[in-house]
Amino acid sequence: GQKLLWGRSIPNVSNAQFGVPTDFYETSREVKNMWPTHVETLLDIEYDEVTPAPNPLREADFHEFIRRNDVIANVLEVNSFTVGSTAVQIDGTQAEILHLSIHPKLRKRGLGTKLFEDTERILRELRVKQLSVVIPEKLDGAQAFLHQMGFILKETIRTDWKGGNDSYLFTKKLRRQLRLA
Repeated sequence: GQKLLWGRSIPNVSNAQFGVPTDFYETSREVKNMWPTHVETLLDIEYDEVTPAPNPLREADFHEFIRRNDVIANVLEVNSFTVGSTAVQIDGTQAEILHLSIHPKLRKRGLGTKLFEDTERILRELRVKQLSVVIPEKLDGAQAFLHQMGFILKETIRTDWKGGNDSYLFTKKLRRQLRLA
């Protein structure tokens, strides 16, 4: 039978729970450019009923990422289904992560790592030397992920982040990877 994955039917998947198959078997992972056709699915991820994003993006935000020349906006597709996205603003040799998201029900499977590593490879090719991101203190999982990806906590930003929480600035130096012949 067919089950739904974010409103789309997919064949040969059983035991679907909350719209995501529990036996979701990956046959392919591919990072692609973000297009307007991805926005509806990305909004579904942002506004997931079980685990919504703490500061969800709006449709206009995704279209802005796509439109801007200084932003690299990508999606991660698994078995041709969009499961996450990233947007990074580039300013010379510096870049800032504006958005990084993986569907909450598909986290802890290496998908965020795949999306992040491919994005980082693109940034290196563009000669970006440092990557930064600001996140609210309440996102413990995001902080752990950033540490795992080699980011260092640079400073605490005392600010009101929709609820009075401080934010953290994380940075990572990007080094060119040597290619072995």
